[in-house]
Amino acid sequence: MITFLTIIYVVFAVLQIILFFKVWGMTNNVKKMKDIVSKHAERSYYDVLLLKLKGCDAEADELYVDMFYRECIDVYMDIISLYIGSRRSQEWHNRYGEIKARYEDKLKDGSVNFARLENLPDVERILLSKV
Repeated sequence: MITFLTIIYVVFAVLQIILFFKVWGMTNNVKKMKDIVSKHAERSYYDVLLLKLKGCDAEADELYVDMFYRECIDVYMDIISLYIGSRRSQEWHNRYGEIKARYEDKLKDGSVNFARLENLPDVERILLSKV
């Protein structure tokens, strides 16, 4: 009986070691995915600048608005999955303010004429009606 338990313990120990290295490998994959996503976001802004350089101002503004909306939607979806009640609303207002400030800061350098930012509909109201 003791040898049977010893064999089970050894198998269990080996499986735990294998699991440890599998999880370690997955953390590296998450880091790679994060890098890819952040490069994609930067590339989108560079696409806006390229369109501006080509003289396609309307297309550049449209792409910039789309980037803004996508980020708002992503952040809102994260918030509704993590927070409940008044904490959700507070977190959304904080994060929305950060997103809007970041997009406004990029506009101040003169690279993108984005006058429509002030005319954007209330993103929170739209997202709340859709969720």
